[in-house]
Amino acid sequence: MTRLSVFLGPPALLLATMNADSKNSTRDPQALPFDILEAISDEISFQNDTDTLRTLCLCSHALVPICRKHLFQSVDIFMVTDSSRDKCNTCLTRLLQTLQSCPEIAVYVRGLRYYIDRDDLHDPVIPQILNYLNRVDKFHFEHNAQVVTSFELDWELEIVPEAPLLARAITMIIKQPTLRWFYISYIDNFPIFILRSISGPKLAYLNISHLHVAGDPIGPRIREKSVVVSSPTGADYGVQVRQEFTPIVSSVAIGSIGSSTTIIETNPPLFNFSQLETLTIEVGVGLKADLGVTFAARYFNEAKGLKNLHLDVPDAGHPFTGLADCLLQGPSQSLTTFTINVFGTLYWSFGVPQTPFLGLCSELQRLSGFNVFERLELRFSCRHANPQRVAADLSDFDQVFTAQGYPCLRQIVIRIYLTMHEEDAPGDSDVPQFEVEHSELFRKSCTNICGFPGVELHCKAEAIKLHDD
Repeated sequence: MTRLSVFLGPPALLLATMNADSKNSTRDPQALPFDILEAISDEISFQNDTDTLRTLCLCSHALVPICRKHLFQSVDIFMVTDSSRDKCNTCLTRLLQTLQSCPEIAVYVRGLRYYIDRDDLHDPVIPQILNYLNRVDKFHFEHNAQVVTSFELDWELEIVPEAPLLARAITMIIKQPTLRWFYISYIDNFPIFILRSISGPKLAYLNISHLHVAGDPIGPRIREKSVVVSSPTGADYGVQVRQEFTPIVSSVAIGSIGSSTTIIETNPPLFNFSQLETLTIEVGVGLKADLGVTFAARYFNEAKGLKNLHLDVPDAGHPFTGLADCLLQGPSQSLTTFTINVFGTLYWSFGVPQTPFLGLCSELQRLSGFNVFERLELRFSCRHANPQRVAADLSDFDQVFTAQGYPCLRQIVIRIYLTMHEEDAPGDSDVPQFEVEHSELFRKSCTNICGFPGVELHCKAEAIKLHDD
């Protein structure tokens, strides 16, 4: 349905829906068809106007399902501070009471974000809420390690012994065949058999970040399927056939490759990556920089149709060594979007005469003529000590691209984060002009790309202030 840029306040909605609800609504010139009212509710939801949605809900009994679809489309359970815990507990209790009095509301909940807290292990309300929300297709499950001293929450030693009902409720959500989007992060000793219990035939998105798995796989997945069989007498009857299956994943993000190797190496495999289209890999700080390419290559062997690749790599060493070889042996003829983010201490300088761009230029040169790249995005951090050196490195990068070597290229995005100490940084009012001047300086270094027919170049410099403690 086409989205309508229409907004009706509560009085207008009340009049419209009362007319639509009347028996003679087809004769009433003020009546609105329900498909239009549904489009209006979509627009109100897009504007996050929950008050008007509640009012619309009261206007007509027939519109209650339309409004509930938006009001209850997602549930977020966040970690809170001690000062706001009482308020949060009150909200959770009210949600549980709502679900208990009207269980059908749970059908409308499609997304669940749960940031688990150690205090949740002693909370009787959250497991009951999760038991109702067992039909979600999007589940974000994370221990918020940024605000606690211990990064991971141990599944086997903490969650299961102290909160078995909570562990059971979480497991049931993961097992649901409706699950199509799953994010899990900062959980220690997470059993492989729970990942193996994912029964959705097509898991569209899988994000595993800082997950430490434990245990051995316990056999292949088995799914029962009804099959119609004809008997010798001509009568048809149904039988249940047990089939082995592996969920197909189309998008994967790995946030800590050191702890997620098992996701690929299990036998039998946990997931089917043959139809993988999007792959994001982050090499953790302190790991070898070239592990990103090595780890991605394991997916390349199976994902021959990969379209989008995103690498987050530290600025140490030569993170792109072997990239061309891996792509040439795998998805070089399918990969259309390639994003590279080089991160680190933010004190790294571009000026490496031996290996400009940490070896990326030579790898891209080897891919010349053997790629179908349409979009290439690079993000780098460097000190603002020598912008002329940055411009020189960009000139080397600029010479890599030719119309014959990159015939499908349509867009190149370059983002350069110039880091500087606060005393060396421009004032807040001068930052926009500073960024414009440096963006133009770097853009002028890419004369070849600027003259590349049919290719857009977006080059942007951003100032990052380092605050001295």
